[in-house]
Amino acid sequence: MQEEEIEQSRTVSGILRNAKRSIKGKIQTIVIEIIIIVFGVTISIWLQGRSQYKNQQQEVKEFLADIKTDITDNIRMMAKANASLSQVITDFSYIEKLSKKQYDSIARGPRGDTFLSEMMSAHIILRRSSDGNYEGFKSSGKIGYIENKKLKKLILSYYQQKIPSLLEVDKYYNASVSRITDYSIEEADKQEREFLFDPKLRAILSVTLNMAQSSKAAYELITKEAQKIIAEIEKEERR
Repeated sequence: MQEEEIEQSRTVSGILRNAKRSIKGKIQTIVIEIIIIVFGVTISIWLQGRSQYKNQQQEVKEFLADIKTDITDNIRMMAKANASLSQVITDFSYIEKLSKKQYDSIARGPRGDTFLSEMMSAHIILRRSSDGNYEGFKSSGKIGYIENKKLKKLILSYYQQKIPSLLEVDKYYNASVSRITDYSIEEADKQEREFLFDPKLRAILSVTLNMAQSSKAAYELITKEAQKIIAEIEKEERR
């Protein structure tokens, strides 16, 4: 394009030096040449812009495909964590309401030897969050390429607010579960019945139960947000 502009400039210069042409003719010809130059430059800029836009949208398409996979994996991991939390809520709610008389009845039955291990099997939640693709795209300043404003808002909210908040929820829940383990070790000499109805253990179980309920609610909320993102990405894929 630059070579064409130089050639057009030479043409204009040649017109001005042409003594056989009238001033009016020269001006008309120069105006036409200028229009041609401006038109050529405009078309060139437009084509470059279209090419750049196409490349940007291809990057967006690849990015959305990548985070769709990431978020789908996150949904699966959250489902597993949620199932574990549901079991903890069921078991700890039962223990919280259990009376000594009920326990004595259970202890005399076939479940007596395994009751405590079955009902207090809360596990620490170990969940990795797949955010490498998002962080890479964001750090390169390309999030703005996403034209779907609703989708962009959902993605930003999910990665910048929802996932960090869920990590905090996990941290507090895991700390509460660890307290049960630590207290079990501290009071290892106690008989099961005495340990199970220990006021301090009951307090720890109550806190853990509340944390499990809060965590479950958080997982369900964020899972819905993740599903919204998947749905919006699939809309983009059908466009």
